[in-house]
Amino acid sequence: MLKELASDNAGLCIVTTRVHVADLAHKTQSPIRQGSVQPVDLENLSPEAGGQLLRHLSVKGTDAELVEAATEFHGHALALNLLGSYLATVHEGEVRKRDLIPHLIDKEEQPGYHAYRVMASYEHWLVATPEKAESLFREAEIIQKEINPERPILHSTQGYRYNDLLLTQGNYQDVLIRISRTKEWQTTRYQLLTEALNLLNLGQAYLLMVKLENMDMLHQAVTALSDAIIALRASGFQENLIRGLLAQAELYRIRSEFQLAKQNIEEVYEIAKRGEMKLHLADYHLEACRLCSAEGKMETGGGRTEAVEKKKREAEEHLRVASEMIEEMGYGRRRPEVEELRK
Repeated sequence: MLKELASDNAGLCIVTTRVHVADLAHKTQSPIRQGSVQPVDLENLSPEAGGQLLRHLSVKGTDAELVEAATEFHGHALALNLLGSYLATVHEGEVRKRDLIPHLIDKEEQPGYHAYRVMASYEHWLVATPEKAESLFREAEIIQKEINPERPILHSTQGYRYNDLLLTQGNYQDVLIRISRTKEWQTTRYQLLTEALNLLNLGQAYLLMVKLENMDMLHQAVTALSDAIIALRASGFQENLIRGLLAQAELYRIRSEFQLAKQNIEEVYEIAKRGEMKLHLADYHLEACRLCSAEGKMETGGGRTEAVEKKKREAEEHLRVASEMIEEMGYGRRRPEVEELRK
């Protein structure tokens, strides 16, 4: 349609985009060529205009504070829109709470960095409100596509988190497609972590196929998760290693390899405790509850009543601790798992 309008159009069509429209390049007006397409490069918002935008989005603070915030985000209109919505939704509009938005070491040199920062904070907040997660990840993917059309899918850490959300919804098909599209993309930094997270998502998808469809994918899950653990250890990112260890522990539990599962979750506990990772400590107690329950069922078959009761008490204690932690932290994503374990 745009090509046709550029060739013959008595009216006016306005296109707003953050990327060059290659299909209209031959019609673009320049000092040496007449053309039907006239590009207008828009500057980032001035500090004052950025402050007014934040005020319009119900952000609270003095004029000077709003101008300072707009300056920190380089007047990037999309980032300021995200920032304003985030502060209004999560922090009652308090502009000074923007300091709680973390810096992202794996994206600090990329275009759109400030937008990614706000999206990362949304991800943390969505631990408590997962029902809004998918729409925000889709918005992040729109940003990704506009910034880097050759790599339009979220990948590395953000891609893993989006895939993790899809897997909690049982959508392993889309995860497998996304991994197949992104696994060949090379990055100059954090390549090992990206590969490790792809392997982790792949192993989790295979495991989900076993659980939901009873498909014969255990061997593939074993291989992918084993390779993921090796790569995660080498990457040095402890938080992601925890995710891999928990996924592998679930695999061991399904295969009734309880001792191996126990070794994994004990390592999870050590890392999470040392690093004060409370969310992962709650994850540890949930998986420990499942493991104790599975061990108890196995003991039931052997008629060992005392051992069964012991495992039952241990499972109940892990569930009690997990439930208290989840409520204390507002870790809403895990509440359905608590309810399922209570049945």
